[in-house]
Amino acid sequence: AAPAAPTPVDDTAAAPGAPTPVTDTAAAAAAAATPTLPTGASKSGYTYWKRDIQDAHLLPDNKPRKIEGSEVTAPAKVEPAAAAPVQTGSAWNKANTWEAKEVGAKARTQMETILSADYVLVERDDGKTKITLSKATVTGDAEILFIKGRSRLSHEFKVKCKWQGTYDGEVVSGDLSTDDLDPSDLDGTDVQLTAGDPASKKAASALKKDAVACLKRAAIELRVFFIGS
Repeated sequence: AAPAAPTPVDDTAAAPGAPTPVTDTAAAAAAAATPTLPTGASKSGYTYWKRDIQDAHLLPDNKPRKIEGSEVTAPAKVEPAAAAPVQTGSAWNKANTWEAKEVGAKARTQMETILSADYVLVERDDGKTKITLSKATVTGDAEILFIKGRSRLSHEFKVKCKWQGTYDGEVVSGDLSTDDLDPSDLDGTDVQLTAGDPASKKAASALKKDAVACLKRAAIELRVFFIGS
C-alpha cells in the first residue's frame, strides 16, 4: 500500500510554547467610539466644542463670516425718553404739601427785560398805529408756590415804563404805570397812561384796554419762564 500523505503544516499557527495573543476589547471599543475630527479641525476655536459629538461632521461650519450689504440690519431706533416735568418743590417735600420759594429779584429782572425790549403794546393792521414799551422798572415781591403737586407763580408788582410810537399816523409817547400787577387778576389790572402833547393824550385815552392786555401777556411770559406753563 502507498504511504500516507503528510499532514499540511499551518505556518500561521503559534509555535509550541509561544504566548497566545491577547485582544484588548475595551480599548478597541473606546477607539471605535471616539469621533474623528473633521479635516482641518482645531483643538481650539469655533468648532472644538464638536469633538465629543459623533456626527460632528454633519453640523455646519461655525466660522465667522463678513455680513454683506442687504444682510446688515439697521439698529433699532430708540425713542428719547420724555422729559421729566419741572419740579419746583424741595426734595424733602415728598408729600407735595404747601411750599413757597422766593424769586423776587430774578422775577423783577426778567419782567424788566420783557418790557424793555421794544415790547409791543399794540399794533394795527393799517400800519398807522404801533406802540412799544421801553425802560421798564419793576418793584415788588414774587414767589413760586408749590401746592399739592402743582406750582404757580405769584407776584405783586409795581411797574413803570415808557411808551412810544405812532398812533393814527402821528408820533406819540408817554408813561405807563400800574401798582397792582397780580397774576390772580390780570384782567382787572389798573393801568395809567399819561402823556404831554395833544396827540399823545389822545392815544393814551384810547389805549388803556390795549395796555391791560399787554401787561397780561407779559405776565404770562414771565410765568412760562419760571414754571413752563
